[in-house]
Amino acid sequence: MRILGKKLYASRHHLRLQQGQVILVTVLLIGLTVSISLFSLIRPRSSSLDVDAQTELALAQAKQALITYASGRATTNRPGELPCPDLDNDGQAGQVSDATCNTTDRQIGRLPWVTLRTADLRDGSGERLWYAVSSNFKNNAVVTPLNSTTPGQLSVTGIAPANSVIAIVFAANTAIAGQNRSAANVNNVVHYLEGENANNDTLFTTAAPSGTFNDRLLAITPSMFFPQVEMRVAREARVLLNAYFATRNFFPFAYGFGGSLPCSASTLGIMPRNPENCGGGQLDWSSVAIPSWFWPNNWDQVLAYSPAPACTNPAATGCLGVGGFLTVNGTSNIQAVIIAPGVAYTGQSRPCAVITDCLEPPNTTSFPTLTHVTGSNTINDRVVIVAP
Repeated sequence: MRILGKKLYASRHHLRLQQGQVILVTVLLIGLTVSISLFSLIRPRSSSLDVDAQTELALAQAKQALITYASGRATTNRPGELPCPDLDNDGQAGQVSDATCNTTDRQIGRLPWVTLRTADLRDGSGERLWYAVSSNFKNNAVVTPLNSTTPGQLSVTGIAPANSVIAIVFAANTAIAGQNRSAANVNNVVHYLEGENANNDTLFTTAAPSGTFNDRLLAITPSMFFPQVEMRVAREARVLLNAYFATRNFFPFAYGFGGSLPCSASTLGIMPRNPENCGGGQLDWSSVAIPSWFWPNNWDQVLAYSPAPACTNPAATGCLGVGGFLTVNGTSNIQAVIIAPGVAYTGQSRPCAVITDCLEPPNTTSFPTLTHVTGSNTINDRVVIVAP
């Protein structure tokens, strides 16, 4: 009887354990079901945000890749050039099938991500990005001059209008009614972009997403594009001036703004194309390796230049002349500077006829003291010290 009682007790205890386990599993299943239900209600909104974030990131990466391409190429390539679009979806520009983009229908295509050396950038829906380039910035059948006074020839209307646009990157997003993204249509813009964005002209549009329009655009404007390009050119100009000094042991005078004479040793101006015309023992650029694109694209008329008066006298070489040195942001004894003036503000004209067309206060009146400023809405002069 005792043994039977013990077995009965053990059996009941085991049954209670099983019942407890069943209840626990049931509670867990109910909790999981509730969690899934809540997740299904919340996830579509979160997923939409993820898609938008992926699209915005891809567009931003494409924009920076294009600017880096334009500003970071070899010295023999002129700064500011952009590749033709990819017209056969292989990621490359300049292939036999898409080597030229001299007509508007060939100035829009896929982003040439291989040529730009980026990842295979795609929007939040998984589609590769599209790209349009202004005809005067393409590196095929080039248009001269190209510098930071050159306006883009694309325009954007709608909720985010822009003029003088240099290039545009597009996210096509999912197909809408009437679009057929089969293999046969993979390079046909009308099956990816909508309306004004797909009619092969230089006008594009932005609008709120709808059942008939879901393109996302990022327009690359001069204010986005040229600061990095100008700094590339300013660094090249620094090399040229230092090469001149290395063979002459003095810096050339500056031309007046607009390329006018007389030259001056004690003012801001521009780099002289023919220093020997300045007299006073000034010598030409012979023996200096000047990139073939520098003078033809009028970069000397865009960048401001100032030598220290002490460093311009052929009779007192090695910066032993009179007149003193320059000061930049409190640093004295500067021998020469180049100033990248940035995109013109309202009221300024380019190329610069007078100093106020290129520079802003205090640099318009403070010679020989100059100011390099970043992050300002009223001055965008970036001073590059040539020497020392």
